[in-house]
Amino acid sequence: MKKYSLILPILAILQAGPVLAAEEDCPFNYEIFELTVPHVDLEECPTRKSSDGAFCRLSMGGAQVHLFIFDTEGDNCLLRVESFYEEDYSLDLGGQ
Repeated sequence: MKKYSLILPILAILQAGPVLAAEEDCPFNYEIFELTVPHVDLEECPTRKSSDGAFCRLSMGGAQVHLFIFDTEGDNCLLRVESFYEEDYSLDLGGQ
């Protein structure tokens, strides 16, 4: 569990969004995320979460799965994080 301890501080940063946005256009980008958060690269964002110009990464923390959505342009800024409990999602491992 210790290796996922960075998820909560990141989520706290995101909750302060309007304050941070006033100070900095991109308070958290993919470069920082890649180095600090254990995650799984997704080939594409989940269908109902997809948006043009974005890519997604998945991480686990506590009892939730966290979907990190990044901008494909510029500094690859974090656009948003969506968190889901087990009953909120289904997992498809791509088997045939």
